[in-house]
Amino acid sequence: MGASANRWVVLAAAGTFNALVGAVYVWSIFYSSLSSTYGWAPQATAFAYSLYIVSECCAGFLAGWLQNRMKPGILSLCGGCSFAAGWFFAGFADAIPLLYMTYSIMGGIGSGIIYNVSVSTATAWFPDKRGLANGVCVGTTGLSPIIFAPLGNFLITTMGVSMSFHICGIIFAVGVVVASRFLAAPPKDWTPENWIRGDRSSIQEDGLTTLQMLKKPTAYLMWLLFAVAASAGMMVIG
Repeated sequence: MGASANRWVVLAAAGTFNALVGAVYVWSIFYSSLSSTYGWAPQATAFAYSLYIVSECCAGFLAGWLQNRMKPGILSLCGGCSFAAGWFFAGFADAIPLLYMTYSIMGGIGSGIIYNVSVSTATAWFPDKRGLANGVCVGTTGLSPIIFAPLGNFLITTMGVSMSFHICGIIFAVGVVVASRFLAAPPKDWTPENWIRGDRSSIQEDGLTTLQMLKKPTAYLMWLLFAVAASAGMMVIG
């Protein structure tokens, strides 16, 4: 299989990772069941989600640094194992601190790693179709509740919330192992067939270093816009 064909497999693997990340969107299903099962205060249970999001965001910076030093397949496998383990071990959490340690921290860190490395890897394979690559990754994240919401409801209703965490963790682990085998960076200086690297005024092809990026006011504006836009949706989900 040639490089041009391989990139579609990479995109499919990246989409799979992002579909797993989208499982956080069904948190409200687990939240209500956890509160009723263990009698935890709503505020304490809800904080597990907030801590998850914070862990995910912080892990994004770590993933950005690591992906220049590790192969995407290995990094995504490590992050994915943390993500899957967080969900699996959350099934043993019979106290709030354990829920924070497993679901919130382990799961959140793993989610942040696999989201960032999968999106950046997919985009690197599609310099000629950046919008498509990002659209597939973001779209699979948003559409994943179509699968995980009914699955979560079924599992909780039939097996209870603890076993549901276990089963979800196992499903995520299988998906992570399979997808990580196909997530690879493009060869150095590779370009798509029949595509000529042109002058793109809106995108700097060579990119910026971290220090160069931090000196750009645009970077802080983008962070602010993203934070404002994302926070509304995340509050509704939580």
